[in-house]
Amino acid sequence: GGAVLAQSPDSSLVARANGKGDVTLWRADDLVKMPGSTFQADPSRSALFAVALTQVGGRTLMAVGGAAVAQLWDVTAEPRLVHDLWDATGAVKGMSFDAAGRTLAVGTTSGVIALWELPVGDDVPRRVHTLTLNKPADPEKAQVWAVALSPSGTSLFVGGRLNAIARWSLAGSPRRLPDLRYEYNNNAVRVQALAVSPEGDQLAAGLQGRRVLRWQLSGEHAIAQPQIGVE
Repeated sequence: GGAVLAQSPDSSLVARANGKGDVTLWRADDLVKMPGSTFQADPSRSALFAVALTQVGGRTLMAVGGAAVAQLWDVTAEPRLVHDLWDATGAVKGMSFDAAGRTLAVGTTSGVIALWELPVGDDVPRRVHTLTLNKPADPEKAQVWAVALSPSGTSLFVGGRLNAIARWSLAGSPRRLPDLRYEYNNNAVRVQALAVSPEGDQLAAGLQGRRVLRWQLSGEHAIAQPQIGVE
């Protein structure tokens, strides 16, 4: 099966999760494997679809999710499972940390996005909010394909709806904002990957059909930019 990759904020570590439930860790500068670098995140060998890394309180934490698993690991040294985040609502397709490593967003194929508050020490992560991609009157029952938190943790972007990216303001209680709409050759396409720049001023979205769209962000406003073509 395919694989997904993530890099730590300080660019020292790369994590790869594959279609057989395995995770491998490398030093980013020379791609040398870390101690205990390959391990099974999912003993059932189901596919992994999402991985994310953060660094907080001197620790490097990794979130990994897939067809039947959602977990938080401490990979500072020998990999250690910190907490099981799985709630059996659907396969996990998107995971994202904020820059401070205090918030984790987990999106599933059921259209649910769980927001977790992460501890600085060894306390257990706490699920603080549950959001729904699909509105009650929506005829489309979209799956979450990608999620991205802004560096400040005050904005959440979610891909999965046709020709739209869902948005929430997380400053205070979560508040749904108008979707970011886009068109591509008059086709109905979904976002498969999302990323916010380290400065929090740009959003990039990878679409079906190997195209990338970019938005300039300013508070709750976004200005669509020309496509960045990737054939």
